[in-house]
Amino acid sequence: MRVFALIQCIATVAAMTSPSRILGGTVTSIEQYPSMVVILFVFEWNHVAHICGGSLLNNRSVLTAAHCVFDASVSKYRIRVGSTWSNSGGVVHNINGIFLYDTLDYPPMIIHDIGVIRSATNIEYSDYTRPAPIAGTTYVVPDNDYIWAAGWGGPDPEDESELGQLRHVKFEKVNLDVCKKLFQAANYVLPADYMICVGWPTGDRSQYSGDSGSPIFHNGVVVGVCSAVVLGLPSVNIRVANFTNWIVEHS
Repeated sequence: MRVFALIQCIATVAAMTSPSRILGGTVTSIEQYPSMVVILFVFEWNHVAHICGGSLLNNRSVLTAAHCVFDASVSKYRIRVGSTWSNSGGVVHNINGIFLYDTLDYPPMIIHDIGVIRSATNIEYSDYTRPAPIAGTTYVVPDNDYIWAAGWGGPDPEDESELGQLRHVKFEKVNLDVCKKLFQAANYVLPADYMICVGWPTGDRSQYSGDSGSPIFHNGVVVGVCSAVVLGLPSVNIRVANFTNWIVEHS
């Protein structure tokens, strides 16, 4: 079987130099998603670039995917808040803490792909920078309900003026048993019970490389964290409700 979490990581690494957009989405702004956070990585020669997304939990902490931040020291990461653009604007903060739900064995796979990163300085709230509520432990998203995803990942846009601009896309929640059957038929590792699958009936919408760690929203509530993407199959997100207590404890 193919390991879908690894595919997402490889795609993220490949997109580090030119991440741009969600597949099938439209441009949006930070005013609509003030909780969105850009996860930045410091490469050689101090080149800083977007690698993942995240969502603001409070004035010091950001929720993201564990595979975004598991393999380097805190000095290698930055976060950008308050900007529609992944590569400019807003305020950039250093990081002084990384918390992962699991001790990771990666590759081949991160089991509980969720983490919290801590800013070294307080994050000031504004119309462009504000936390979104996260799902409580009993929060359930009904099958086929609409879910919105936002992020900076994806293929380069045809219009270069949109490069690095925040995008969003509407999905439907896919029944987990249906999602598992789709992955099984394609010979991929099946999504776990603590995951949420999202997709669109026509199959032309998807989260994408560079969207890892970005949130999905149900009625304005963060219900998932982008974990793995296989084009042609539903996007797989970690279900926040399964980890609410841990998130609160570490934020």
